[in-house]
Amino acid sequence: MAVLTDTLTTWMLGFKALNIACAQVNANIPNLSWNAFANSTIASELPNPGNVVNFRKYLKVQFANAGLTDWKIPQPIDTTRTFVTFMALPLWHTLFYSAMLYVQAFCPPACIDANTNLILPTPLSTAFPLGVADPGWTKLRAGIAKLKLDQVLAAGALATAAQQVTPPSRASLSDLITTLSTT
Repeated sequence: MAVLTDTLTTWMLGFKALNIACAQVNANIPNLSWNAFANSTIASELPNPGNVVNFRKYLKVQFANAGLTDWKIPQPIDTTRTFVTFMALPLWHTLFYSAMLYVQAFCPPACIDANTNLILPTPLSTAFPLGVADPGWTKLRAGIAKLKLDQVLAAGALATAAQQVTPPSRASLSDLITTLSTT
């Protein structure tokens, strides 16, 4: 049975597959941090049409290796997009959406509406009443570290997120998810 956290887990599998496929075409990719890779345009890392053709071939293999057999690579590949935006529809979900579902799994029922959707304007003081000591927040942070999402995020994003959940912050779940999806 699928759980909310599966969406971000799958997003990270896809991102890693992109990174590996790109590294098979451009030997300099392993020298980039995941954040730098996420924000690179496809054209900057794969500057000629032959690179893009090879990337597409390797990406199909990497998606299959990761178990992402239902992921369809857009044709043609828009090389002006960054790798993180390449992950968005039609390939998969946006990072914001994946992070939102992930965060929802660690929130109390008061943060979720009757249709089981996260109520984005909910204050973080409701979602994580004990701030950074809240068990939900602790589990959320541990999950982010385990997935290595922190390596994709902008520098300082987790520190900003911790400030957002620390009282007397007036931040909302929407603010937190934006922070956790900013590369």
